[in-house]
Amino acid sequence: MKLSKIADFVIEYSFYLLFFFVPIIWLPMTSELFEFNKFILLLLLTIVIVAAWLIKILSERELKLKKTFLDIPIALFLLANILSTIFSLDPHTSIWGYYGRWNAGLLSIFAYILLYYALVNNTSKKQIYYYLGTLFISTLVISIYAILQHPNPLFTEKVAGERVWHGIDYKYWAVDVENRVFSTFGQPNWLAAFLAMMILPLLSLLFIF
Repeated sequence: MKLSKIADFVIEYSFYLLFFFVPIIWLPMTSELFEFNKFILLLLLTIVIVAAWLIKILSERELKLKKTFLDIPIALFLLANILSTIFSLDPHTSIWGYYGRWNAGLLSIFAYILLYYALVNNTSKKQIYYYLGTLFISTLVISIYAILQHPNPLFTEKVAGERVWHGIDYKYWAVDVENRVFSTFGQPNWLAAFLAMMILPLLSLLFIF
């Protein structure tokens, strides 16, 4: 049981790391600064979580799988992707995803499905609230960074004798980040999609606490 508890600890805190750091992380030393690094971190944490889950199963000598209403849709979706990969004109891209990003391929789909079932089968209701809280903090950091990318009085310079407002990192990017901010996502549409996706889950915290 001690080994099982260690596995539970690893799973729980790996999910904390995933929910907090995956939306935030980007690295300037890679050719694809944003999505590639997020997916690599997600993939590494998936390996850790699934390995800990397997250790828990072996230590308890019992495999418990909770049924969810998404089981059949997920199975059909996975089957469709496996078949499309088998008959793909470019199997490499179908497996590994878009080159330079490693996302939207069969590998990433497997990772997301494994994470879903690891979460469902190793998480209590109380932990879900904590995960939402972690996501809230991560989203807050991302939102503050996006706001600071807009011209603001904290970052100014004198131009022709007049003080001009700038964003926090306007000199760093080749694109016009001040008018189309992208925070830690590298693309305004991806930032907007993430924030839109977070609205309802984070609003639910207002009715919980």
